[in-house]
Amino acid sequence: MPKTNQKNIKQQIEANKLSLSALLNNPRNFNKDTYFKFIQRGLLSENAILGININNTNFSKNFDEYFKQCTNNVKNAWEFLYKNVNQSIDFYNVSKLHAILIDNTDINPSLRRYDVRVLENDSPNPQCVMNILNNILFNLKKNEQLPPITRAFNLHFDIIKTQPFEDCNKRLARLLMNWVLMKYGYTPILFNCKNDKYDYIQALRDMDKGKSKAYSQYMYGCVLNSQKQLLTILKPNKCH
Repeated sequence: MPKTNQKNIKQQIEANKLSLSALLNNPRNFNKDTYFKFIQRGLLSENAILGININNTNFSKNFDEYFKQCTNNVKNAWEFLYKNVNQSIDFYNVSKLHAILIDNTDINPSLRRYDVRVLENDSPNPQCVMNILNNILFNLKKNEQLPPITRAFNLHFDIIKTQPFEDCNKRLARLLMNWVLMKYGYTPILFNCKNDKYDYIQALRDMDKGKSKAYSQYMYGCVLNSQKQLLTILKPNKCH
């Protein structure tokens, strides 16, 4: 994507942010309820498209039951995020969000205690996970000079790369990214298009190989697409 196009996408995102803010803060309508339900449906669709992997988990339920439980947990996690968007993104709240994602499953809530591979590479030594996670969260607050979207994208990748917990790390990373975006008035990203099943993983692999532009271009496109979806729902008779 040429730089001019990426600049144009960023401008569109900022313009849409203002439009959505006006719609969602209009006291004469019920767009906030529509917004909540739309994002919730989008996250459930995302869950189905990106899939749920069962890694190193001795679960007692069959996969259909497990998937149903995980879907319900995503709904509850979104509700937690929506109600606590202004809370600090610290270790306590990250652990609490992860606990919601694994509720009523056999997944261990503790930090990862074994070696894993992610994105074709080894994740950090389990003994270093606590320190790395704390550094990630510290840098999130420290780097306030960076654009919120950049910080959100970085947090998303860093959580996936670190694999701090035994499972649900990608779901957690996407929710944490959306938490940052929402704090600064942006629409949560919904990976709910069919192409996202491949493109999302490819973007992560690009970032892992140092191709940060390819990763950010894909993610910016997802922000814009999610905004357009929401604008269509809130203002169905107007083209954006």
